[in-house]
Amino acid sequence: MTPLRVRTAAALVALSAAIILSPSPALAQTQPPLAPSNGNQTAPPAGPGDATQQAITPVSPQPAVTSVPEAPSASTSTDTEGAEGTLSDEQMLANKRAVASQIGSDGASLGQGVLRLSRTGDPQVPAPEEESPIAIKEEGGAGLAAVNYWKPSGVLGVDVSSHQGTVNWQAAWNEGARFAYTKATESTNYRNPFFGEQYQGSTNVGMLRGAYHFAIPSVSSGAEQANYFVNNGGGWSADGKTLPPLLDVEYNPYSTLGNSCYNMSPVQMVNWIRDFSNTVLARTGRVPMIYTTADWWNTCTGRSTAFGNHPLHLASYSNAAPTNMPAGWSGYELWQYTSQGPVVGDWNQWPGTLSALQVFARNNQPAASVAESSITSVAGRTPELGAATSA
Repeated sequence: MTPLRVRTAAALVALSAAIILSPSPALAQTQPPLAPSNGNQTAPPAGPGDATQQAITPVSPQPAVTSVPEAPSASTSTDTEGAEGTLSDEQMLANKRAVASQIGSDGASLGQGVLRLSRTGDPQVPAPEEESPIAIKEEGGAGLAAVNYWKPSGVLGVDVSSHQGTVNWQAAWNEGARFAYTKATESTNYRNPFFGEQYQGSTNVGMLRGAYHFAIPSVSSGAEQANYFVNNGGGWSADGKTLPPLLDVEYNPYSTLGNSCYNMSPVQMVNWIRDFSNTVLARTGRVPMIYTTADWWNTCTGRSTAFGNHPLHLASYSNAAPTNMPAGWSGYELWQYTSQGPVVGDWNQWPGTLSALQVFARNNQPAASVAESSITSVAGRTPELGAATSA
């Protein structure tokens, strides 16, 4: 071999080694955990008989994407992991396997991330209340938040999951609850073992009732989870007592799935929600209500306005009506104002009359025309128009 060829071969070997040893920019970049936004989570000082929850310490959230370009439907996209559109089938399968052991017997619950942020500062670190949900009501144990007995105007309701087990529905009714949401499913492999008992129990005492699905967007398509939900209790009928199917899309509770946005881009998240919504609409005739926080939504969807025609169930733990809305909404239908309500579970408010809530349940009038509310931000709410608009 000539000296020139020897030098050339050595250079190629050195170049190859440098490429192999250099870290991938995509792997080197990580997104920090989501922080609560200012102006939406701080409770006012408590007065006599007005026990409020510990306020979330205001921290500036990470910068959000201000716009989300239109992308193919998540149900038809063939994009690979990391590309704009959807996660690959291979990555979703890997995520499903990774989180299987973390779901456990109870899984996640509506507002779990908000509660954890207020108590531990991290949506993936359990709050003391999660270890003993009964003790908070019966013992007032050390380290547990005080029960919030404050009640806003309007119609009150509760939401429950397997964490609450057998519920004393008559006691909840006596405290003023007139509607209830019960967790039905999570991901594509978890069903609340108390769902039937809880759903029927709320019905038996005269409450309006509905079912919710805790979304894990990075383990399957939105359509797959929507079908699993509808097949396991997430249906709807215009009987005046069945509330719309509820999609709980919030802080990722499982560390094996990455950051608070499930390591998904805003476009991927918007496509997933659109896929879920379109499937629920096709199966039930109604778009789902969306449960979220302003902070999570604005960060993880890039401030998407694609779902402003969906009813909003807003989480904001405070004894003052929230004014900070997720992008796309000017008001809300339901407000989850505490995770430590009297008797059981999280407590929620419909900012109108019971008859207006029944009309909303039947879906025969826009929410804005029937929610007789003292909260001015509810006025002018967009009626449900069907599938999501473009982001």
